[in-house]
Amino acid sequence: DILDIVYSPVNDDLLAFIQELPVWGKLWMFGTQISNEGGETAKRLLNDIEIFVSRGAYLGVRSLQNSLYIERVEPGSAAELGGLRTRDRILRINGVQLENFDDLRNHLAKFAPDDEIEIEFERVQRPSLTDNPDADPERLTRVKLVTKTKLGRRRN
Repeated sequence: DILDIVYSPVNDDLLAFIQELPVWGKLWMFGTQISNEGGETAKRLLNDIEIFVSRGAYLGVRSLQNSLYIERVEPGSAAELGGLRTRDRILRINGVQLENFDDLRNHLAKFAPDDEIEIEFERVQRPSLTDNPDADPERLTRVKLVTKTKLGRRRN
């Protein structure tokens, strides 16, 4: 039993009304105007159900098994526009270290579409023979990269 409120003009003033809704399992508010403080208030008021509050920012990556290794980058997403690729591993968002995909999702929940974020990530690649002609072309190296991108909105 999930009640989804998605990209609706619901704000902190409506928390009392939300408290009266017949929700028994989960309440997900994605892309609303509920503030971070309002989300915490909703969790206190409705402490017997699971609540997820997100301001609606969408990066556009998928991973397997709660890891930070990117399995898929959605075409046209903020991740693609920022240069992220399949098999990259996200390390930090705006300097905040992430341990797993749940950390990423929970941290991104604080941002709204069009907010700019800085992403530090790791990429495994072969060395450039142009830059270093003596490099072993079969030896893979890990490089840390940083990009900035504007977050988007989730598309259905």
